[in-house]
Amino acid sequence: CIVLWPNGIEYDRVWLVLTDQASYMLLVIANLKSMYSNPKHVTCIAHALHRVCEAIKDEYSYANEFLSCIKKLLKKAPARIQKYVEVTGLPLPISPILTRWGTWLKAAVFICNNFKAICDFINEIPNDPLAVKKARELAGKQELQDELLIVHGYSFLTTAINYKIRGA
Repeated sequence: CIVLWPNGIEYDRVWLVLTDQASYMLLVIANLKSMYSNPKHVTCIAHALHRVCEAIKDEYSYANEFLSCIKKLLKKAPARIQKYVEVTGLPLPISPILTRWGTWLKAAVFICNNFKAICDFINEIPNDPLAVKKARELAGKQELQDELLIVHGYSFLTTAINYKIRGA
């Protein structure tokens, strides 16, 4: 504060607080309002867009479950990974990680764009793991394809998140 206000903190000159929407941050802002007379709380746009992506994930259960099955099929399974590459000729799908903003949406868009090749892969592997059975069952549902197409329409959000994070 010495660099910002060499003559002491000027409480009335704090106008804006930029944070995420985490409950602990909202509590901090509420407590700061007793010290600072003018602050307005603004949610970081990248945080807000990430929250929208989380809501999309929660809304489309078939797509979410299918992505989960694909992740399980390819995680720590070198033989299935090799089979995936042979059958699809594609890079591995992005692994959705909740703390990495927009990765679920990116993975869903990838699956949507390459749905037929991924279904071919699912049909080529043995029916042993439960995830294979579930993936085959889901792949046959029209609701899954409909959800993936709808989710694909939100792909601009991941671009916007990356654009905002990089400081533009």
